[in-house]
Amino acid sequence: MKNTLRLPLRMDLTTDRRDLARVDLELFGVRHVAHLVYPEGFLKVVLVDLSPSGARILLRRGTSAPWLTRGAKMHFNPLLGAEGQLRQDLPCEIRWVAGPKIGLLFTPELTLSVADVFELMSLNWTS
Repeated sequence: MKNTLRLPLRMDLTTDRRDLARVDLELFGVRHVAHLVYPEGFLKVVLVDLSPSGARILLRRGTSAPWLTRGAKMHFNPLLGAEGQLRQDLPCEIRWVAGPKIGLLFTPELTLSVADVFELMSLNWTS
């Protein structure tokens, strides 16, 4: 028998792009490792939440990366699904840094809807 993990959606009601619904893994206690890709390699990071416009990530304990600053351009690979848009390096820009938490803006935004993102993330934790 398969158990499918249902991830909660959170709607941020502000006046900017965060009006978009996002899939929030932190609320559910899920820790999913993704890759933040830069020219010299990649960092393993924890995916906190994901929306079509961007993601919130958390540096893993003991990771030091002082070069991760606002405005830095790199790629993010959510490592979700078998293949396709959420299992490839997505161009992004760092929008904010608050200690070990980092906000990413996808450039361009994902063409997937939040429902598509939710479905792919739920499939990733089917056992």
